[in-house]
Amino acid sequence: MTKYPRSLVQPQMPFPRLDPETKTKDSVDYFVVKVSNGLVFPGGPEDPPYGNWQLAEHFYARESTALRLHYEKHLVRGNIMGSPYHVPSYYGTWVVKVPYVNEEDKNAPKIRYAGAIAVEYIRGLSIKNLCISNDPEDPVLVPKDYDVRPEYRSDLGSMNPQDETFRLDVLKLWLDGVVKSLHVGVKLHNLSPRNILVTVLDRQSLT
Repeated sequence: MTKYPRSLVQPQMPFPRLDPETKTKDSVDYFVVKVSNGLVFPGGPEDPPYGNWQLAEHFYARESTALRLHYEKHLVRGNIMGSPYHVPSYYGTWVVKVPYVNEEDKNAPKIRYAGAIAVEYIRGLSIKNLCISNDPEDPVLVPKDYDVRPEYRSDLGSMNPQDETFRLDVLKLWLDGVVKSLHVGVKLHNLSPRNILVTVLDRQSLT
């Protein structure tokens, strides 16, 4: 993995590090790397007349720019990025070297490059995963009728999707995040139930 030349480096949050005073040999921490690889990027008839590589690069450029702008505003205003706020921590924009086999030309270089964005790992569930749908073709989601915990045997609090107060709290936090992003100049698209993650970090508060 590589990254921008030093002259082009943009501000980013430091990678998460475990507390040396409390970590053990079993301690782990995670982050997410979103790779925009044109060979596996989903295209379709509804997309504009671009190839998959162009679509992947568009996605990579838009998301990395939005995250970088959020972070720059977070440094000035706070209350935007990282736990417990609505935008995951941004750990930088990278380029990944991906080896491959060229079946048409065995002598061609067997390395391609793909954009990658490193962000915070959210220990939670999407709104879609808090609900059920009796019909795959029906867009209406029905809240599950039992408590849901994001992780098995975890310190995370459970969530009750049928609790109207819980659902209203999720809606309130979601709208608050959308407005905060608009105030810094970012319009959030594709706010579907599968893209909104919910978690209870301390059993008392919702994020």
